[in-house]
Amino acid sequence: MANNISFKIFDDEFTLNMQCASFLAEKLIGEEKAVALNWMRRLVNLQTNDVGIKKGRNHFLKKLLEVMKRSVMLRFLEHPKSKQLSFKEKQKIKEEITKMDETFKTPLLDELLLEGKESSTYTSMWSNDRRTYVAAKPIPGRGALIYMAVAEKPELGWTIPNEQ
Repeated sequence: MANNISFKIFDDEFTLNMQCASFLAEKLIGEEKAVALNWMRRLVNLQTNDVGIKKGRNHFLKKLLEVMKRSVMLRFLEHPKSKQLSFKEKQKIKEEITKMDETFKTPLLDELLLEGKESSTYTSMWSNDRRTYVAAKPIPGRGALIYMAVAEKPELGWTIPNEQ
């Protein structure tokens, strides 16, 4: 009976840590990501009923998580956009990375690391009379950017997308 409880505890811990590792792996790139995924695959394929082996597997996974966190942190610190951030913003992202195994959320980091992609979707609309244009774009963890333009006579200079 005690062994069944130990198995369940180690298996539950492994499942939670593997979820965290999968979340972290998404933030890695290149060879680092390939190596992390390889080790994660090897750990998942390790099937045993030995409590000592399960304990060792979990210990190894925790160490792998630490290495993956460090890699994500370095990627953040070396990213060109991070140099434009204030000290307070950098601290918030570092805290986000540190706590990502508890929260599984990193909206500020995700926004920063999106390279060559539209950072987030935006919504825009014209009024029926084409005198007013409004656009809104969410900024994760910070708020929204809203733009509004009004013209007395729209025919005097509006360039309307998709109508050229």
